[in-house]
Amino acid sequence: MRLSILFFLLLGVFSSTFSFANEDGNGGRFLDRKEEGFFWYKDPAEEIEKEPEPEIKPVPPPPAPAPAPPSKPQDVGPPSLSAAWLKVNIPLYLSAAIDDPSEENVKAFLYLQHYSMEKASTFADAAQEALVGDPVLDGNNQRPISTFANKAVESKATQNKENILESLTNKIGIFYFANDGDLSQTQNPILEYAKNKYPFSVVKIAFQSSTPFEAGQIPDNGKSEMMGVSTAPSLVVVREDGTFDIISQAPISLATLLDRIILSAKRLDLIDHSTYDSIKPIANKSPIKLLAQDQAANDLPVPPSKIISLLKPGYDNAKQ
Repeated sequence: MRLSILFFLLLGVFSSTFSFANEDGNGGRFLDRKEEGFFWYKDPAEEIEKEPEPEIKPVPPPPAPAPAPPSKPQDVGPPSLSAAWLKVNIPLYLSAAIDDPSEENVKAFLYLQHYSMEKASTFADAAQEALVGDPVLDGNNQRPISTFANKAVESKATQNKENILESLTNKIGIFYFANDGDLSQTQNPILEYAKNKYPFSVVKIAFQSSTPFEAGQIPDNGKSEMMGVSTAPSLVVVREDGTFDIISQAPISLATLLDRIILSAKRLDLIDHSTYDSIKPIANKSPIKLLAQDQAANDLPVPPSKIISLLKPGYDNAKQ
C-alpha cells in the first residue's frame, strides 16, 4: 500500500519537472528550438521607454469672414427737371427733335426750353430782390444808374486823374524809343500833345541807332537793350532814382497813355492804391477783398515761372 502511494507521488513530481523543462518563459517548447543550442537561457527583454505621445490640442475654428462692405447705391442722376437735369438732357431732346421732327419730339423740346427759361427768369427776379439796397451787391452803389449821377462820378474821376498827372510831372520822366518807321510817326503827335498838356520830361532816343532820325533825338547807345525794349515805338516811365517801368512797346492812344502813366506811378510806388482807385468812375468800391490763393499755383499743370521762361525772350532764369 505504501509502495503504491510512494510510486504515484514520484510519478507526479517527474511529470511536473519534465513539463517545466520543455517550456520556455513564453510558453513555447525548448525542444522545438534546437538552433539555440546549449545556451537556451534567455534574458528577459529590456523594457524600452516609450516617448510620451504629444498632447493633442483641439484645432481652433477658422475666423469668421469679414462682412462684405455695403454696396454703393447706384447713381440715379440729378432729380428730374432740376437745373442739372436740364443742362444734361435738353441737348438730347433737341437732337431727337432735329433727327425726328415729329410733333411730339418738337413739343417735348420746346416745353423743356420754356420751362428752363421760366426757371431762369424766377432766379433773376429773386437775385434782383436780394441785391437791391445791399452795399456790396447793389451795382448802383458803385456806378449810379441815373445819367446825371453817372456824369458826376465820371467828372470827379477825371478831375482826380488831372491832379495826379500834374503831381507826377516833377517825379517822373519818359524815355521815348522811336525810329523812322510809320508806327513811330503815328505815335509822335500823341506824345507831343501829352507833353504840352502835362510838362513831363521826355527823352527821345533813336532806337538801336547811333544816328538820330529827327531833331531832338539822342543815340541809343545800348539803352534799349539795358531796359529790355525790343521794338519801336516804345515808352518807358523813369523815376528820379533811375527805376523804370515799360508801359508800351506799340503805338497807344492819348487816353491809354495817360492811364498807363498813372498805373506806372502806382507800380513805382509814387502813389498808393486808394489814390489810383480814385481815377475810376466808381462811387463806392466794394468792401470785399480777394483772398490770396497760396495753393493756386500748385494746381496748375505748369508753374507760372516755367511758362514765363519758355515764352518771354530774355527772361532772367534767376528770378524763378
